[in-house]
Amino acid sequence: RKDGLSRIDEFEARHVEETGTKLLQRSQVVADAVKANKLALVYLTYKLADGRVVLHGHVGDIGE
Repeated sequence: RKDGLSRIDEFEARHVEETGTKLLQRSQVVADAVKANKLALVYLTYKLADGRVVLHGHVGDIGE
């Protein structure tokens, strides 16, 4: 909340992004695979109420 977040979807998005960042920092295997374009991390949340998937960011090549 200190960062101005107040809605549950804002907290979920932040959690997804921070989890991806920590995964890159803590796993050399993951970091190396992303760097070699063999893996990408995609930060998504799912809206159960309407079945919508929301992209919050990514690291690595996702073929855009």
